[in-house]
Amino acid sequence: LARRNILDKNFYGNFAEVLRREYLKNGFVLSEISSPRYVFYDNRKKCSVVFKINEGPQSVLKTINLNISNLKIRNLIKSKWKNKIGNSLNILEIENDINSSIQILKKEGYFFTRLEKGTEKQVVRYDNNYNDSHIDLKLIIEKKLLLKDIKISGLEKTKPHIVLKEISLKKGNLITPEIINNINDRLLFLGIFSYVRISPYVYNRYTKDKNYFGDIIIQLREKPYGVLKLAPGYRTDIGYKVEGIFQRNNIFGLNQSLLIRAQVNIRDNLNTLDDRRRLNANHKTEYSTNINYSWPRFLGESKLDISNSLTRKRFYSFDADIFRAGLKLSKNIHDNIYFSLKYQLEIIRQFDSTKQSDEGYFRIGGLTPSVSFDLRDNLNNP
Repeated sequence: LARRNILDKNFYGNFAEVLRREYLKNGFVLSEISSPRYVFYDNRKKCSVVFKINEGPQSVLKTINLNISNLKIRNLIKSKWKNKIGNSLNILEIENDINSSIQILKKEGYFFTRLEKGTEKQVVRYDNNYNDSHIDLKLIIEKKLLLKDIKISGLEKTKPHIVLKEISLKKGNLITPEIINNINDRLLFLGIFSYVRISPYVYNRYTKDKNYFGDIIIQLREKPYGVLKLAPGYRTDIGYKVEGIFQRNNIFGLNQSLLIRAQVNIRDNLNTLDDRRRLNANHKTEYSTNINYSWPRFLGESKLDISNSLTRKRFYSFDADIFRAGLKLSKNIHDNIYFSLKYQLEIIRQFDSTKQSDEGYFRIGGLTPSVSFDLRDNLNNP
């Protein structure tokens, strides 16, 4: 409305805040923006909108002081900041810059890094009548955290090695929030846990050791495993039907899954068949069954999928029995590169056909290799 020169008081009322933020982004830390004033003329057919702005001084960032002895980390932190020495101070990015500093240090292994208590309002200081500004960031860094052991609680049926395979840490490795978040995502991605909580426990916090040593405590709650579904119904093309589904996850506590789906139907009319087959009024039972079995950790890092299906279906001019069996083996061969090999056997028998040419028996085998590239930032929680 405003762009079309129509008076929109709601927009202009909010626009004062937009203006104020723009000034703060550019170093005008004392800027004041008035509420809009509306001046009407030409019998209130036209209006001017007036904002009174007191800009104040523009503050330029002169220094950034970090209590970090490691020069490489200090320069890395400064390179990631939005605020740069010599530019106008962006007061709105201060909090993000602080959080960025803490995350970089935690990623380097300083797990318990935090802002020194009571310094939140002292991060920025000004001099020269607010023309110059300085950032003094005081962080409590503590020591690096190294892994001593992994402890798991809450498992009832799931085997411990199913959880441990999702953790690529070894004794003595650095523990970082990024690693813990990745473990959390991987465990939730398994689909067998409704609750996952991961936290570190430090043994030697008050000693003079160079590093902390601690355990990763993993608390889990398993999901219910089974689904049983029975669905009677009616469809105008295939008549009365009954469908059943049985699903079982985490079989043997090994995160293997089984899905069985079956359907039986009897037609109450034969309108979709040709004249001869419709006149014979042969209401044959039709059915379909599907069995799928998945083993995510087959022989270590490979994934095995087995699928079988058997169907009897009535087509326009013939009936057919269709059997399919498939076997697929997948493996991560390098970083984000995946290789899979699939074999499928299909057997089709066509019978009760109106034309002799529609009778037949077919046996088809297929072997399909494939390579895929997964470039998502996080494979479990992109």
